[in-house]
Amino acid sequence: MGQYKQVGEGKGRLAIALGAIATLAVMSLYAFGLIRRGRADIARSLLYNVPVAFMFLTLLAHMVLSVVQGPKAFVAARWPLLLSWCVGSGFLYLRLVEKNIEISGHMVWLPLLLAHAWVERLPSWFLCVGFMSTLAALWMKIAVFGGPSGIPGTLVGCLLGTLVAISTGRRTAGASQSAG
Repeated sequence: MGQYKQVGEGKGRLAIALGAIATLAVMSLYAFGLIRRGRADIARSLLYNVPVAFMFLTLLAHMVLSVVQGPKAFVAARWPLLLSWCVGSGFLYLRLVEKNIEISGHMVWLPLLLAHAWVERLPSWFLCVGFMSTLAALWMKIAVFGGPSGIPGTLVGCLLGTLVAISTGRRTAGASQSAG
């Protein structure tokens, strides 16, 4: 189990570094786009989007690094996680592209990403970033933007996150114990 955790910690650090670099690049392009369009709320937009982008891109990098180490083992151990990402992507598509559901994409993804980070044993500070980002996004959804999508999104996100934590968490613990 110690060896599994040590390998996971190294992969976690690399994923966090890759996620930070990718977030810096993506959010720089986003900020440039906001400036070009003459948006006055650039700081608020970045405050709202940077944390979810950082978590998403870090965990995406973590999954890519895991797949590279062994795709079959990754899929076998993480199929509930992959399924949850597909469902989350479906909600995001319906919200952003089709614009036919009133569910916050941030609030679907942040609890899911927080559970994913917990299952992958990422550092406590990263989990705190995820938790605080979830609370901040929910507050912004309700108090600042005033839209009705925060609560339904939070419920869906918590459901997906709970399913990930229960199903993937048990597999991870069982797999690491049998390997040790």
